[in-house]
Amino acid sequence: MNKDFERIYSSDCCEGDFDSCMVDKEQHSFYENAVNASAAYLENEEGKIIARCIIFNEVKDQDGKIWRLAERQYSSEGNEILKRALIDTLIKGKYIDGYKRIGASCNEPNAFVNVDGNSLSGKRFTIDCDLGWDETLSYQDSFKWYNMGKRIADNYGNGELDLGTTEDCLDNSEKEYDDYHGYYCESTTCVYVGGREYYCNTNDLSDFVWVECEDEFHHKDDVEECPECGEYFVTSRGKYSDITEEYYCNDDCLDNAEAKYKRENWYYSDYDEDYYETEDEITSFYKWNSIIGEYEKKTISEKTVDELLDKEKLYRFGDELFDTVDCFSNLPYGYQLIKMAV
Repeated sequence: MNKDFERIYSSDCCEGDFDSCMVDKEQHSFYENAVNASAAYLENEEGKIIARCIIFNEVKDQDGKIWRLAERQYSSEGNEILKRALIDTLIKGKYIDGYKRIGASCNEPNAFVNVDGNSLSGKRFTIDCDLGWDETLSYQDSFKWYNMGKRIADNYGNGELDLGTTEDCLDNSEKEYDDYHGYYCESTTCVYVGGREYYCNTNDLSDFVWVECEDEFHHKDDVEECPECGEYFVTSRGKYSDITEEYYCNDDCLDNAEAKYKRENWYYSDYDEDYYETEDEITSFYKWNSIIGEYEKKTISEKTVDELLDKEKLYRFGDELFDTVDCFSNLPYGYQLIKMAV
């Protein structure tokens, strides 16, 4: 545990993707200058950081009690085991009195627990925060409401300024930050890259495609056109057909494509009202049409033939099958028993 905040926010010093919006943004000096905090981290054998967090050393609750709280943890590829190992190490070393619950999001400012795992969500926490309009700010997801007059930030919405922003200082509050390209602009639009949310300059969306079925912008490398309807869909959310071996935007398009494929390539059973993949699964039978007084040749699946023969609802004469026979002769209509002379 130390004050080397620059190191824990450097991708060169961290192993893998920490999925943190502040990595390499050079905004770590906020923790050095504006608040009383420490950097805590775990390293692997190569000296790379594999888990890290911020510890706020003087957090005051509504009763005046002082807490040392570890802020939302990050780890290589989001590994929860590494986050837990970091917290366990801090607890064992008696460096903290509580921590942001592992897995809690940036939208949960009250998701603290004590070292025994008991919820602290009912606590109103504040920290001293000496931050001017043009001084460096690092994104805050717990102590995000700031009272500049009192120089206090809290987790319950009492301050009038929002520290939950990726802007580099409060003076940029009138601008929006394009965290996809990495610059400030007049307005941004929510976009998705590999499932991760970004805010991109509304006037610079050339890398993105509007996906109607999601009502969202997605990176052009993450989408494809539905072969059935032609609309874009997110590839990872597509519906795969084992029959056509293609992805579709939704179940309706998948069903339509499969039905079309079966009509064009499979074999239809009149009796079952269904398609079968191979011709061997289909045979024919004679269905009696009482209106015209004739048998009509229809198709039927071999599986259904076996079931109907067992139930005596289908009759076999030589190589031919009939659904109805003459009850008097037990022969198909129009058939006569030929007696051979002895």
